[in-house]
Parts: sequence; structure tokens; C-alpha cells
Amino acid sequence: MKHFLLYTLTLFICCNVFCQTTLSKDSVLHNYKRNSLFLEVGGQGGFYSIGYDRILEINGKIRHTSSIGLSYLFFGVGSKTNLRPQIFSLPYSNNIVFKNGFELGIGATILLYTETRTSYYHGGSSTNTDINPYLFAVPRIGYRYQKNTGGVFFRAALTPLIKLISGDPSFYRVLPWGGISIGKSF
Repeated sequence: MKHFLLYTLTLFICCNVFCQTTLSKDSVLHNYKRNSLFLEVGGQGGFYSIGYDRILEINGKIRHTSSIGLSYLFFGVGSKTNLRPQIFSLPYSNNIVFKNGFELGIGATILLYTETRTSYYHGGSSTNTDINPYLFAVPRIGYRYQKNTGGVFFRAALTPLIKLISGDPSFYRVLPWGGISIGKSF
């Protein structure tokens, strides 16, 4: 009987019993799904981009995020064309997301437009490649849906492209633009 009481008492002393627990702020932030992979149509990358977003800081009702993407377009597929344009873009942005989903941000997009021309003449051919660099400032105002437990990531935003550097002087100074992103948070 003494041994039974000793074992029982030891069990109750060594084991913690949780009847009702509340999650501390630190444990909620620790379990927050901070990473997202997404496909953006339109938006900061131009026609489309594949991107990664990370929540850097959570401060009460505000989340600070940073995202980066990559886009590539190729036109003129086939051996009969003599002009083959390509577009590479690299969008980057810093955003503030409020608890209600309202999102504000500022970013930049580097875009390289290349044209490869092949000229055919009697007895041979020559190839010439032109590279036109562009740099855009891109403000963002929109809505973001992202649960803290992960899952579907969605956002829609106005992202006007403001030309800072251009290889083509006839290109628009400000191009009204917008985009939709969908992906997964983890």
C-alpha cells in the first residue's frame, strides 16, 4: 500500500495536468504559416509571374511581408520567324497587410526585353540581339486573403507600373495595371 501511494503521488507531482489552456501570443505566432508560393496573373511581373512571399513580422493587427517573383515570356516560336522577342522580369515588393486583408506596398520590377533578329542573305545568315532594360516602381493597393493556419492564398491588387528607366523612350510613363494572385501558404 505504501508503494502504491508513493507511485501515485510521484505520478501526480511529475506530470502536468492541463484542464483548460489558452494559447499565448508567442505560441500563436510560432504556428503562423509565414510562407506562400503563388501564381500572379498581371500584377507586378507584367503578364504573369511565379512568386514567393514571406511574412517577416507580425505586430498586432499588422503583418509586414516581402515577396519576390520571376517571369519569362518567349514569342516567335518556329524556324520561319526572323524576330524572336523574349521578356524576363523580376518583381520584388514590401507590403503591409492589415487584419481586415487590406494590403499596401511598394516594390520594383526589373524587366529585360530582348529581340533576336536573324537576317538571311545569299550564302549565309547573321544574328543580332538587342537588349532593352526597364525598371519600374510598383505601388500596390489591394486585398489579401491568407489564413494564419496555411492553405489557400489569394490577393487582388492595383499595381500601376511607373517607369523609372527604359530602353524605349516611347514606352508609357505610367501604365495602369492590376493583378490577381492565387497560391498556397505553408
